[in-house]
Amino acid sequence: MKKLISVVLSGAMLASVFLCGCNTKPAETETEETTTEATTTVAETEPEAHIDPDKLKAVTDYYESKITDDHSLLSVYMDGVRGGCDYYISDGRFYFSYDSFQGESQLTLSIDTYTESVDVSFMLYYGDARYYGRSNDGVVKLDSVEAFIDDIISKNSSAIDIYEEDAYSDNVDKIKADIPIVYARLIAIAEKAFPELGFGVEDLGLDFGDKYRNVDPKTLTSEEKEVKNEHKFVNGVCEDCGMKWVDYYYEAIGNIDRHPSDSEWHSIYGQDSASMFSLSDYVQCSSYGRGDAELYYHRSIMKDPESTMAGAHTEDCRLYIKQDKKSTTSSVVFRYEEGMYSVGQGIVDFKFSYYMRVEAKDGDYSKIFESKESLKKNAELYLFVTDDDGVGHDVWSSKKDDEIKKMFDELDFTVYFTKDEFIDMIWEHYSVFFASMDNAIVWLDTSLADAGIKWKKED
Repeated sequence: MKKLISVVLSGAMLASVFLCGCNTKPAETETEETTTEATTTVAETEPEAHIDPDKLKAVTDYYESKITDDHSLLSVYMDGVRGGCDYYISDGRFYFSYDSFQGESQLTLSIDTYTESVDVSFMLYYGDARYYGRSNDGVVKLDSVEAFIDDIISKNSSAIDIYEEDAYSDNVDKIKADIPIVYARLIAIAEKAFPELGFGVEDLGLDFGDKYRNVDPKTLTSEEKEVKNEHKFVNGVCEDCGMKWVDYYYEAIGNIDRHPSDSEWHSIYGQDSASMFSLSDYVQCSSYGRGDAELYYHRSIMKDPESTMAGAHTEDCRLYIKQDKKSTTSSVVFRYEEGMYSVGQGIVDFKFSYYMRVEAKDGDYSKIFESKESLKKNAELYLFVTDDDGVGHDVWSSKKDDEIKKMFDELDFTVYFTKDEFIDMIWEHYSVFFASMDNAIVWLDTSLADAGIKWKKED
């Protein structure tokens, strides 16, 4: 799920209005009338939009202070609005892009801050069809984005390059309803784009117009599905009907999944949120059938500035929940991997894989994470090193730290963490994983607390 924007404003001067009238001296009898006419023209002429250089610099400085070598996109989310916006700045362009929860719709603005023009692109999925395109020459004016949205709705081929003709005619009524919602979401989130700076995207000089501001950005598009939780879950079981949370979770994912399979396996990507480490991270919500639930947080970390395979590391967290007629069990597995290498065409593996497993029999992980000492006491810890046959061996159970470190020293971009250092890493990161998984299931109208999972004291 992800996108972009750029802002600039170019101005027209009113001096020409006066100059062309000054070349010929009017007759004295016409002076009063001519003056009145010129004054009216000045009053009715709207100046063109222009970029605010001070605000653009403030945003650029803020952006550069937040990005890393691994990730150049910053994200913005809004409570109650599906999906979110991403932005980045590069070579005089400011990109601002909206992407929906499951990628059903996308709208991207690329603003050239030098020419003060906007390149607008869009994509809406309707089953296997896509209505998508972009502005003809990338020269939408900063105060004409709203007019271009009208062009998208009417399929104005003089303004838009359309890449799939049949998608419009087959879905015209849906498109006319969906585009205003998508644009309203971009407007609403753009207003909150730079909270630390106290202003939004339009304050840079862009004008989104007024026509679509009254459209509720929380409204669902034609391709988005709503899940309504009518249960009252306590410790993973509905007090009223006895339904198990994992069964509700399984059904809810199946209802939202845009590409359901014939198998029992259901899976979707969860809602991204500000709690995540980075925009490139994701939470996958899956279930292999009734009685089973899994949430998986994944992040990629690039340690090699040249982006080679060896410099790619990953960190993830899996929460497993199982329920049957008699009991509920859960466990959390944290993993950190480094030393990526190829084991075949399109297949990779990691030389080193750190594992930590913790289990709270009553679902109360806040007790385990009450302190670092408690975490250490309750954790199963492993460090698997893959041999030449592709088999992993736990070296923490058989080797000393200095012996293990020598293995890491043989590979570029790998660093050995002792058990205590690995525990320190998880201690620093666990709340991000849990919070992001909790936020990921907002559109399933549920929470980890419903499942009987407690990960912080105030739960």
